[in-house]
Amino acid sequence: MTLRPGDLLRRLPASALHFFVLGMALSVAFVMGNTVGTGLVLGDGGAERLPVLYVLFPVLSVPAAFALSALIDRGSQIRLFQLELGGCGAALLVLWVLLEAGLGLARDGIYLVTKVHEVLADILFWTVVMQYATSLELKRYATALGVGFALGGVIGGGFAALLVELVSPPALLFVCIALYALVALYLQAIGLSCSRSAAAGTTGTTNRGRASSHRSGPCPPSSGATPWPCGYALACC
Repeated sequence: MTLRPGDLLRRLPASALHFFVLGMALSVAFVMGNTVGTGLVLGDGGAERLPVLYVLFPVLSVPAAFALSALIDRGSQIRLFQLELGGCGAALLVLWVLLEAGLGLARDGIYLVTKVHEVLADILFWTVVMQYATSLELKRYATALGVGFALGGVIGGGFAALLVELVSPPALLFVCIALYALVALYLQAIGLSCSRSAAAGTTGTTNRGRASSHRSGPCPPSSGATPWPCGYALACC
C-alpha cells in the first residue's frame, strides 16, 4: 500500500494536529534562533570563539535541564512551558539592549540563550505530549510529530534565508521573540482544548455510568478514552 503525500496528516485525529503544529512552530523558532545566534557570532569575526561556546553550551544546558526536571511536576506543564518561552524572550530582549549599547559579549549570550532554549523546549514539548497522550497514542503518532519538526525545519530554513537578505541579524531577534509569543499563545489554546475535551469526556462517562448502574450495579464498565491528546481512559468504579 502506497502512502501518498498528505495521507499522514489526514489520518491524524484533529486533536493530534495541535501537537503537529506546535512541533512545527517550535522547529521554525529553533532554526531562526540558531540563525541569529550563529550569524551574530560569525558576523563579528568571532569564529575563534565558537569552540569556547560549544563548551559553554553543555555547561549551561545540563544544570538548566536538571533545574527544569525539579520543577516539571510541581504544576501545569503548559504554564511552565509558557514561562520558559517568556523567560527566553525576555533574555533575548535584554541582550539586544546590551548589544545596542556596544557590549560585544551580548552576541555570545544570544547564541547560548537560543541553544539552551532549544534543549529546554524540546524537553517540555515531549513532557506536554506525554501529559495528554496515552502510551499507545504516543507510539502511534510519534512519527507524525517528528515529521512536524522536520517540516518546521524546512520552513524555518527558508524563512531565515529570506529574512537575512532583508534585515540585520540583531533585528531578527524580534522575529524570534514574536515566534516564542505565538508558541506560548498556541499552548494556551491547546490547554483550553484539552480541558474542554476532558470535561466533555467526564460528563459523558458520568451519564453512561448512571445509565449502566441501573442495569449492572454500582461499578459500570470502563468507558472509552476521550479524543487524543486528552486521551485518558475515564473509568467509573
